[in-house]
Amino acid sequence: LNNAVRGAFASSIPAIVAAHTYQDGALWKDTLVALSKSSSTEELTFDFNDGGSWDDGFLNDTNAAIELIAHLPKSLKEFHIEHAPFGKPLIDAIIDFINSDGVALEKLTIANICVGGLVGGKDSGLGLANAIASNSNGYGSLKELELFCTDLIGGRNIMEWTQALKGNSSITSVKVYGLGGREADESSFDKATSTVGLVCDARMRVFHARDGNPKFPDAMMDKGQEMDFKEALSAENKDVIVQWMD
Repeated sequence: LNNAVRGAFASSIPAIVAAHTYQDGALWKDTLVALSKSSSTEELTFDFNDGGSWDDGFLNDTNAAIELIAHLPKSLKEFHIEHAPFGKPLIDAIIDFINSDGVALEKLTIANICVGGLVGGKDSGLGLANAIASNSNGYGSLKELELFCTDLIGGRNIMEWTQALKGNSSITSVKVYGLGGREADESSFDKATSTVGLVCDARMRVFHARDGNPKFPDAMMDKGQEMDFKEALSAENKDVIVQWMD
């Protein structure tokens, strides 16, 4: 009972932000431990959108975000994370968590998160796809996957994603929304990485093919790829929704 009560408190965003803001290492550690030991927390949503409940101190602390993901409770059934500006380390932490012994996550939603870089989004997406392809540990329980407005799935890794999702018999529902409806802030284009910020959220930087089609190859795909993806998964009796990918 004590773990359940402490965990329920520690899983609240105000408690997490307060522990981080207080600049007390012991309090932060205690909060993370309480969160990890929660036996009653089955659903969590972390939306790091500016103007929300997260302060600038946390939004600029990638290490704290990674520690937070590493201490998610194993009782978690549904996890939704959005607008998290922490790049590849965040995706790696999510992979580590859901592949941990004893984790039985049933629904994963990653929304409005871009890793960026020449191959960052593509490669991080491959890492997540490879983990999902394995039915070991908690992945045997994953039923629903939602990837919304992220560079983790697109034309440059859609073949690997298709094979990964076909290989996971527990997944019955896949929803993928691309960046087809988003506009690039061309003034923010970085030649060194070929990335650009989005008008809707400058923190989201994505690989940008300025003269190519699609404009965001790691978050979009052509019609042929989309059709092949949907047909392959539908053949495995999976519900598939794909929007804004071209």
